Amino acid sequence: MRLFAAIEAGTALREELRERIGRARSQLPSASWVRPEAMHLTLAFLGDHPGENLPVIGAAIETAVGSHAPFVLRSSSPGFFPMRGAPRVGWLAVEPAAPACSLADSVRSELTRSRIAFDSKRFVPHLTLCRMRGRWTAADQSRFAQVFETIRDCEFEVREVILFRSELAAKGAIHHPELRASLT
Repeated sequence: MRLFAAIEAGTALREELRERIGRARSQLPSASWVRPEAMHLTLAFLGDHPGENLPVIGAAIETAVGSHAPFVLRSSSPGFFPMRGAPRVGWLAVEPAAPACSLADSVRSELTRSRIAFDSKRFVPHLTLCRMRGRWTAADQSRFAQVFETIRDCEFEVREVILFRSELAAKGAIHHPELRASLT
């Protein structure tokens, strides 16, 4: 099973992104756009794990999440990965970064303590919007920023972390919740 621990984007933000992505598709070069209903903030990407690991993974996430109170995130500025060179991923930052980073650190620490492998790339609180299929010019990057810059300050409350199973499909990944762990 391909797994990741994440926070779902709020409903109002997802609806706003649905409209903006529709506009962006007609103004920008070819890209694989994330469906708004699948928008999430990945805290830890675990990759492939056998089903028998689910109880240990679930316990680690519940332990990590149990020490955090609910908090509010809001959309911020758009950006690209990699930070230097030709962009491959377009995203929207969320802030304040501190509570999201603290939660991600807790989840990753508990996974490490439980000897569960995950991608240890530096955590950057963001929502992936698209993956570029070809080279985007500086003008394309500027248009992307214009479309998503004014979406700032769309707030959503973080009340749970979800362990998702990701199923790759022709029209994009389909995410199935395996576990919901509430912040207390």
